[in-house]
Amino acid sequence: MAAERASHPVKMMARLLEAGRQGFYQWLSRNPDAGHDPWARLRSAMLALWGTSRRIFGAWQILHGPPAEFDGTTLYRVRKLVRELGIEGVVPHGRKRTTIPDEGAPTRPDLLKRDLASPVPTYRLVGGITYLRTGEGWPCLATAVDLATRMVVG
Repeated sequence: MAAERASHPVKMMARLLEAGRQGFYQWLSRNPDAGHDPWARLRSAMLALWGTSRRIFGAWQILHGPPAEFDGTTLYRVRKLVRELGIEGVVPHGRKRTTIPDEGAPTRPDLLKRDLASPVPTYRLVGGITYLRTGEGWPCLATAVDLATRMVVG
């Protein structure tokens, strides 16, 4: 089937030979030398581009690399090959560590005793903070939420 698949559909050959297509493709994935690999050139170009980028390019940057290598290739195909090759891109400044716990600090008491039901609005308020990445840096957003109405009050 591997020798004839360039001139005949695999589905038709599998039906005539009473064999499963899935089994053929599994055999082909275990024996890459058995059939022609149409993505071999693309794989080697991806590895070369990833290596020259100091291993920081991901699928999107690889796809938009040298146009001669990736003409007509979809982002889906590049992502699939990237996963197959084990290539991982690096996102600069993607996260900010917001909490550094102090091992010697005393534990804080749970003043609500896990009872989050509030009888009237503004009786119980809870708060939280988060950091937002912007072009200016990492500003902090602090909120206060009313447990009765579930609305942000401050």
